[in-house]
Amino acid sequence: MGVSFLMPGYFVFIVMSLFQNFFGSSNMAAFNAYVGELGSDQNGMIRGYSRMRIGINVGWAAGPLIGGILIGYFGFKNTWIISGVIVLASSVLFLFLKAKQRFYSNLDLSTFKDLDYLKKISPFVLIYAFIAQFGLTLTIYETVNMNVPVSLYGLIYLLNGAIVALFQMPMAKMLYNKNIVRWIEYGIILYIVGFFVYAFGGLIYALLGTCITTLGENIVSPLSMTFANLLSKEEKRGSYLGVFGMLSSSSRSLGSLYGSFLLSKFTNPFEIWSSADLLGALSIFYFSLINRQKRSF
Repeated sequence: MGVSFLMPGYFVFIVMSLFQNFFGSSNMAAFNAYVGELGSDQNGMIRGYSRMRIGINVGWAAGPLIGGILIGYFGFKNTWIISGVIVLASSVLFLFLKAKQRFYSNLDLSTFKDLDYLKKISPFVLIYAFIAQFGLTLTIYETVNMNVPVSLYGLIYLLNGAIVALFQMPMAKMLYNKNIVRWIEYGIILYIVGFFVYAFGGLIYALLGTCITTLGENIVSPLSMTFANLLSKEEKRGSYLGVFGMLSSSSRSLGSLYGSFLLSKFTNPFEIWSSADLLGALSIFYFSLINRQKRSF
């Protein structure tokens, strides 16, 4: 992104944004594969993805704060350049990581021919579209429909980050040796309850709903990646998780589109969130139906 400010212009900025998003998504597939390798078994993966999630949330929380300070001192242009240099410098750390050589092989498109894998992860299209309502849909609903001040709306994400940081690891330990399919379903149920609480309106219910929703997030997030890992072929883990990452990203985009439709279609809060929860209920049914033989995971 620093390059876009060295060569100003909307076109350059758009191209560099696409460039950043592309390689950011590519890196996540590599990170997920590496964590899966280090985990080696179900409990290790749950532990690894939980720790990774805490780090990501701390970064998301600290990033805007540090960015705001840098912008205040150096302005937008220099802040982007500084950020680019920091990211480049941090990449040196990866030279010291050790991973099995097979994860550095060329792109393997045979993953798209593994119909059994694609079938078993297909319910995550609905799952990620559903949980994406905790994003753009919630933001517009609270600030526009419920008139929650933007200055206070940040408390929702602050609470979300705090619950992740404080309770992710204790909840991860609770999930050790548990049935992954069943507990993903339990996590989605918490999402459903939390989303319905938002329908009562106001900041207090928004914070209460976020507490419940984030507990569901603490369950679904690490278990989803563990589930995808356990289904993948070990020697092609990077390719399999790349496909899973592509599915989750595109599904979140569909979820935002669905949420926008609900906000434009309904004005009654209970109609909005009941319709959102319907998607959650369908995702549980489909996930259970497709993976019923995997309930012994």
